[in-house]
Amino acid sequence: MRIMFKLLRNRKLCGRKSLQVCKLRVFSISVAKMSGVQVAGVTNLTGEAEGVQIAGVLNHAKKIVGTQVAGVINNTDSLDGVQVTSIFNRAAYFNGYQIAVINYADSCDGIPFGLFNFVRKGYHKIELSADEGFYSNLAFRSGVKKFHSIVSVGIRPENLDNPVWMFGYGLGTTLGKSDKYLFDIDLTAHQVMKGSYFASRNSLYKLTLGLDRKISPKTSITFGLTYNIYVTDTNSKYYSDAFSSLVPYSFTNSTSGNGNNLKTWVGGKVGIRFL
Repeated sequence: MRIMFKLLRNRKLCGRKSLQVCKLRVFSISVAKMSGVQVAGVTNLTGEAEGVQIAGVLNHAKKIVGTQVAGVINNTDSLDGVQVTSIFNRAAYFNGYQIAVINYADSCDGIPFGLFNFVRKGYHKIELSADEGFYSNLAFRSGVKKFHSIVSVGIRPENLDNPVWMFGYGLGTTLGKSDKYLFDIDLTAHQVMKGSYFASRNSLYKLTLGLDRKISPKTSITFGLTYNIYVTDTNSKYYSDAFSSLVPYSFTNSTSGNGNNLKTWVGGKVGIRFL
């Protein structure tokens, strides 16, 4: 394998240790401080970085001011800038943005954008709620107040042997600086099931506008209005006796030629949150 190695030293920039940059076709390693751009087919490793790290698989920097772009993983203890990857970002602390499927940080002054975001010293809520369609719902909200992911599951408990239930995912933002009142905007999508029966055209979409009222340091109550869009398959064997009964009333009720039924309505939600 042909490997190109280049070592640059600049005593004016880094004193006795100097600036050290190692560039390899597969791996790029900076043993002291990197200023500029690191590009590698597999992995970039450096102590401190000012600039850009670009790797096919993994970027690691003890501290970076700039941007990390990787195919799989970005890792740093301190980031002032942006992490972008397809799978996983990790930062002990970041001021800027994380963009990946999964984002993790101990603390931040920025925003993680992903399917699942976890900031250890950020925003975490376990929510128990009820609405007109599902009376027992459990959700986990995680990220930061400005932007967090919502993973949820709900059930109608009338028939626990073969229940109507749902699972969903969404995104939310919480606004306000009051110690007691906050304002929520959530957008969620849910798959509605009957026992183990799965119908691809059986989806419930919700836009929720709500208030969060703190009642103790780690407990709050929430209530609000929801705008619901429900798409069901009229050819489903459970359509008439289970799926269509979720809707209390409808503003619109139309069925397309392929059997898709669309209903919309305004509903309500009430719940309690912990953590």
